[in-house]
Amino acid sequence: INSLKEILYSDFEVFILDDNSTDGTYEKAVKLTENDKQFKILQGKDLPAGWVGKNFACSQLVESADGDYFLFIDADVILSPYAVEKAFGNLAALNLDALSVFPSQKMKTFGEFLIVPLMQWFLLSFLPLNFVRFFKSSAFTAANGQFMLFHKEAYFKIGGHEKVKNCVVEDMELAKNIKKSGMKFAVFTGGSDISCRMFSGFSDSLQGFSKNFYAGFNKKTTAFFIFHIFVQLTTTAFTILSFAVSNYFLLVPQIVNRIAISAITKQNIFYNILLHPLQMLMFIVVGVNSFIQFKTKKNRWKERELNSI
Repeated sequence: INSLKEILYSDFEVFILDDNSTDGTYEKAVKLTENDKQFKILQGKDLPAGWVGKNFACSQLVESADGDYFLFIDADVILSPYAVEKAFGNLAALNLDALSVFPSQKMKTFGEFLIVPLMQWFLLSFLPLNFVRFFKSSAFTAANGQFMLFHKEAYFKIGGHEKVKNCVVEDMELAKNIKKSGMKFAVFTGGSDISCRMFSGFSDSLQGFSKNFYAGFNKKTTAFFIFHIFVQLTTTAFTILSFAVSNYFLLVPQIVNRIAISAITKQNIFYNILLHPLQMLMFIVVGVNSFIQFKTKKNRWKERELNSI
């Protein structure tokens, strides 16, 4: 909320929805925004059957907004004063109908450093961001629900969050729907303008990524495990081989990869190189945990069940 108050963009209003939280969120939001007419605090309705909580919350926010653009951000995202202006600049300059940003991830604990960097490593290693804009196929899609900006017309053309109401990985589905409708979509990294501390500690990080990982493959088990095998063959196998034959030049591509992606995403280069073997192990752990949770119907987030979705 404090970062939103510093935004150097005049013509906007902010709607904050308290989705039946139990930690005093509504009262805190009201106190922080009192006497500020740009902010409106809403209390969420009870979750209807067939909806994922976040999707229903975003749908309620849209009902209250009447602007020409909809910008959805998570409550833990921090924006620089120029973040919104730059996002609109990219939207206009590239003639986009929608865009998404992967915030720079802030980490404090060892457990977070083991898991959180995997998201952007996974994305940037296997799907260059420019491919999302240049290729019309929805197969070349990446998106992050922490920051998504839509033209109002584009949002309603694809049916908004109601169209993906039962999707756990709703950001990807929204982006795919934009591309399937023949509209233009692009994705960016947050740099120093958009940041977020997604999780607090190891267990939070493990559960946070597990709830989305298997679902991100549309729950296609064969594709999910083939991808995992491919990742390990191109990373862990080369690491083991380099030590087995004492040819450490085999490690150079992975080191260069980690340096480049860490620099692009504003992450600690030294930590990511040092922890890379453990991070690849955690890649397996998160994947297996995600698969088991979905198959045993024990997928939860913030004490809310996702199994019926």
